[in-house]
Amino acid sequence: VENSDVQTMLKAEDYLDCDGTHGINAVLIDTSATWCGACQQEASDLPSKMPTWSTMGIKVLTLMVEGPQNGVKATYQDAVNWKNQFSLSSIAVGVDPAFSFAPAGESTIGLPVQTLVDPRTMQVVDIQEGFSGDYTKLLNLAQTNAMK
Repeated sequence: VENSDVQTMLKAEDYLDCDGTHGINAVLIDTSATWCGACQQEASDLPSKMPTWSTMGIKVLTLMVEGPQNGVKATYQDAVNWKNQFSLSSIAVGVDPAFSFAPAGESTIGLPVQTLVDPRTMQVVDIQEGFSGDYTKLLNLAQTNAMK
């Protein structure tokens, strides 16, 4: 989990904040693979954003789906290595070898996959494939929920 090296089970309900009392205004689930260049680029970009995002109530969860080789499922150690390599201490990094957050009905997937979740309803509000560096929808959701 964020700000910890202790291995634990990540649960969706940890990010549920239906009335805003926990200060979570937006959740970004970032699905990545260690071999993916665009995923590495995004992971390098995230630590500089987290100080501002944390104050806005934005939580980021990275789910590793594949390890260093394309087609090889990620392991717990891959997640630990990823977290350490990119200094993701304020981001939860987990393993999702089943790729449970894959966009439905897609035959090919462009990694990373960014899934934006509204913590008030736990509904997916946006899915973006590939790394663009554009977090407008994430920031807008956080600002909107902060005002509620």
